[in-house]
Amino acid sequence: MRTEGHYEVEVSNRSGVAVKEVWVEYRMAVRRDWKRKSTSTSRQQVVYMLAGSESIASLENTKRVKLRLRSVKLLDAKWQKEERYSVAYTDGSRETKTQTKDYSLAFILDGLWIKLFLGDRMIGEYKSGEKTMKNVTWEEIDAFDTEGSLQRIASGS
Repeated sequence: MRTEGHYEVEVSNRSGVAVKEVWVEYRMAVRRDWKRKSTSTSRQQVVYMLAGSESIASLENTKRVKLRLRSVKLLDAKWQKEERYSVAYTDGSRETKTQTKDYSLAFILDGLWIKLFLGDRMIGEYKSGEKTMKNVTWEEIDAFDTEGSLQRIASGS
């Protein structure tokens, strides 16, 4: 099943004055999770990062604005595959066997890190609690992502 996924960020002004030139810079993690299950399970996870920014021309005191960050195409698919293989025995006989394997592939939103700026000064920061975001620095993300596109930064099995 294919869907679109995104994060929404709400920015509020509690400064006591109207502000201009507010912007949010963000890094969004998307995890690809591939599994094969038969007699044993094989799993591969790869994390990609998406960079972006949104601007708010002005924000009045005590007002809020919701920002919808870039959408990502997500996938959740499952299928089965029958595999045949041949077994040779020490007595010279052979046997063909069939094994059914279950597969799954998913692309999942897996974390968000935002930095809030007023002009050139950072005035706030939020990092979600997913393991992906806990184990990476902003600089590491930026080293992989210079064009605002999905980039592979880590994998595991």
